[in-house]
Amino acid sequence: MPGMLVLSIGLNFAIGVVLIRQYVRTRNAGLIWLGMAEVIWPLVSLYFRQILADIASRRFAGENDSPLGNLYLIFQLLEQLVRAGLLIVAIFYLARTNARASLPTNP
Repeated sequence: MPGMLVLSIGLNFAIGVVLIRQYVRTRNAGLIWLGMAEVIWPLVSLYFRQILADIASRRFAGENDSPLGNLYLIFQLLEQLVRAGLLIVAIFYLARTNARASLPTNP
């Protein structure tokens, strides 16, 4: 399992580097939103997931696992909802910037 964590963090780092380099070149704000959705949010949600596991192990120790499963399911759905929202904002910013770039200029 630690190998998967290292691989995940390494891939997030690589994606972050590519997005930063592209942002420096183009100054497109959509790339910042894309970085938040694809790099920052997975790391933040990993931290929240660890906190949730710690709280659940203390609170529901020795009890039925149903409340824990429900809590984890709700967290997973909220995590995906936040990520999808960040991606939608990134798509709108990227589309708006591309639409502006394709407009003809008046001589």
